[in-house]
Amino acid sequence: MSIDVESRVVDSGQSRLEELGYKQELRRTFGFRSSCCASITVMSCITSISASLSMAYKDGYPVASVWGWVAVSFANLLLGTAMAELLSAYPICGGPYLWCLELTDNGPKWALVGWLTGWFNVVGQFAMTAANAYITAKTLTLVWLLAGGHVPTNSDIFLIYAVCLLFVGMAASLPTDAMQIFAVSSGAFLVASGAFIITVLPMLAPKMQPASFVFFGATDGTSATAPSNTYLFLLALPMANFAYISPLTPMQFSEETRRADTTAPQAVIWSIAASAVLGMGFLLSVLFCIQDPSTVLSGQADGNIVGQVFHDVFLGRFGTPVGGIVLLGVLLVMCINSTVISMVTNARAFWAFSREGAIPLHRVWSAVNACTGTPVNAVWAMTAAAFLMGLPILASPDALGCNATAIAIVCLDISYCVPLLLRVVYHSNFEPGPFNLTRLQPFLNIAAFSFTTVIAVIFLLPMGIPVTQTTSNWTPLALVLTATVAVTIWYLPGIVLHLIICLRRIELN
Repeated sequence: MSIDVESRVVDSGQSRLEELGYKQELRRTFGFRSSCCASITVMSCITSISASLSMAYKDGYPVASVWGWVAVSFANLLLGTAMAELLSAYPICGGPYLWCLELTDNGPKWALVGWLTGWFNVVGQFAMTAANAYITAKTLTLVWLLAGGHVPTNSDIFLIYAVCLLFVGMAASLPTDAMQIFAVSSGAFLVASGAFIITVLPMLAPKMQPASFVFFGATDGTSATAPSNTYLFLLALPMANFAYISPLTPMQFSEETRRADTTAPQAVIWSIAASAVLGMGFLLSVLFCIQDPSTVLSGQADGNIVGQVFHDVFLGRFGTPVGGIVLLGVLLVMCINSTVISMVTNARAFWAFSREGAIPLHRVWSAVNACTGTPVNAVWAMTAAAFLMGLPILASPDALGCNATAIAIVCLDISYCVPLLLRVVYHSNFEPGPFNLTRLQPFLNIAAFSFTTVIAVIFLLPMGIPVTQTTSNWTPLALVLTATVAVTIWYLPGIVLHLIICLRRIELN
């Protein structure tokens, strides 16, 4: 009898999902631990810092790296807390679109705003996947270079990028049970490996930089790529914020998470806090272990500071850089894990938005595979989209890496800003879930909205002055293109109907 009663108990997340008008289609196997590990894996603070630290340091600016990390970590914790409240109230995959509709009481005049928000969220998701795949390709080429290989060509990088996406697409098509195990393993590997590197690297370093260099080292003038130190500091923020490119990973798994209205919000906050602490430890460890600040950007690692530090520390201690190459191999595994989970969350967002009929061929993309219980069609659609986004690698790999990151952050920030603002304006329409922060409102949402807006504006700036092929920023163009496509699809049915009516009238006449 007890088994029969237990089988009839409906999960609180599923119950809330059905109240919102959606049926349960995916399998709920994720819990707090797996959801938190998935989020930590996607943010992957270790590889994010490894990939982007050089941008902040290139003009001798370690102070921006350290204090930029502190500022952005605190701000993202505010953002994650504010978004966690919305996630608790509306625990649904691809949340921002539905959040906008619910917060405006499904008002028709706000429908287009919700539609655009959903589109920006999807574009930001697959740009994030492209950025992670690019980091994986660059890390592999760095391992090859330090192991005695040749400097990779653009074609080499693109080939690795394409193969990486193929592998990631296959891994992301696994059943939910397998993905849950993969998420936990990936998160545990990142935390354990990160803690090991943070501890061992300073112990092996032949010499250490002083604290004054790490915490306050800065340029004392302008540079060839920026007109002022303030602009340099702003350009350094991408390094910090890239690690928090998708703090809402538990949202995308909410329809596969038990008690998602309680579990997912907690996973959002704890994963951000864990990434902040682990990332700060790794950043300080690397900066303190720089052996020669004057050559850290011009050594054997082709401008990658983390790779150069690993190389120099092991070469100075043991006379061979093999140990540093092994550590880079550890980072490569982290990159692959991050890209896989990123693709999974990307596919879930695309699947959820297709379920609303918002994407052409939506019935194809919103299908759930009977064998795996996952949206396999959506996985391969996003794999193809990321592949197409990577084509500019053939012309300028670094430009693709920077722009994919900027597009991902700006598009996702827009999709976060809109519901945050609506939560403040239409607070009377909001029905809080188990995770309730009403006492901190509207101040929490205003602070989170302000930070997110500032970050989005910074990522619209050129990546250097003067503007060249490498320093140009494609993000404004991507925003315009996304909005144009979304508005066109929004109005297209009416346009087609109007043309049909006109043709019929012509025939009658």
